[in-house]
Amino acid sequence: MDTRIDNTAADLQRLYRGVLGGDGTIEPGGLTVAFERDFGSFAQWQAAFAAMAQTPGWTALAWSPAQGRLVHQRAADDGVPLLAFEPRLHGGSVDDFIRQIRWAVVNDAYAAAVERTTAELGMTAQAARASAMQIVDVRRAAAFDQAGEQLPGAVWRDPTQIAAWADALDRRQPVLVYCVYGHEVGRSTALALRLRGVDAHFLVGGVADWQRDGHPMEVKS
Repeated sequence: MDTRIDNTAADLQRLYRGVLGGDGTIEPGGLTVAFERDFGSFAQWQAAFAAMAQTPGWTALAWSPAQGRLVHQRAADDGVPLLAFEPRLHGGSVDDFIRQIRWAVVNDAYAAAVERTTAELGMTAQAARASAMQIVDVRRAAAFDQAGEQLPGAVWRDPTQIAAWADALDRRQPVLVYCVYGHEVGRSTALALRLRGVDAHFLVGGVADWQRDGHPMEVKS
């Protein structure tokens, strides 16, 4: 989906230069979850971005607060650009550009953008324990598989597949989602559910802080 970028050419050039110098390696985390959730996979994102970036002008990967997802943009809008490419730069090779991205830099920008968007959706462990809520574990599949415990009464749902399970939630009861640390995965999932009409919150500090503070856990079902 094309939206618009609220940035000058100089801003986008700085963004373009700022992500270069890496080896294109992307570590599993909040951003890889977002690529799979919003584009199907990292490879599918790369193909879509490369196709769009063939035409003259800036193409950016951006976080859209209004849509609660990653999008590609071409002209001015309220999205938050995370990386940008212009065919007249980098010898016109978008594939070569992608191979040199420092993904840690992009991930930090994504995390900051999601944090600003979702600041009001957080719920503390104390507030969550005092409320009757549906509890959804949205840790990445690999993190969930390695864990031995979960919050009492929680069910695990794949954060990359929100569209497949969101409609099964009971709209009459609020939802608490949690990931490992309460960062991009839990936050972005809560926002995505909100945009689908669910009264969703993310657990501040995630399951890590929950356990550290001595709140009850149960053996993973």
